[in-house]
Amino acid sequence: MRRLLLAPLTATVIALAGCGDDGEDTASVATPAAPAASAPAETPAPEAEAPAAGDRVEIGMKGLQFEPKDVTVQAGTTVTWQNNEDIPHNVVAEEGADFESDTFGRDGTFEFTPEEAGTIAYVCTLHPGMEGTLTVEG
Repeated sequence: MRRLLLAPLTATVIALAGCGDDGEDTASVATPAAPAASAPAETPAPEAEAPAAGDRVEIGMKGLQFEPKDVTVQAGTTVTWQNNEDIPHNVVAEEGADFESDTFGRDGTFEFTPEEAGTIAYVCTLHPGMEGTLTVEG
């Protein structure tokens, strides 16, 4: 009886031995490739509307630059320049308006309210290259 039990067991062991890894890939399961992640399409930033007259706009002074450098406002909008660094600055109109601030340090401010449409170029006379543009819409 022992012989009868060993025969099927031996046959099973021999059959399983044939299923071992012989170094060749005989079967592979194809898996669908994940869809490639597509980069989001760049959409242009919407143009900011000029603030309504009577609103306020702030322009910072940091890194020896005006931030933002170019600003559009409606006539009657108060523009405030604020010094955000330890270096003194001023704000002087070069064309399109007539204003000149005193020199002011950190957290100091200067305000101007344009009343007419046009383009105002301004600078900090203490730091060459520190310039900005204020576009005023009617």
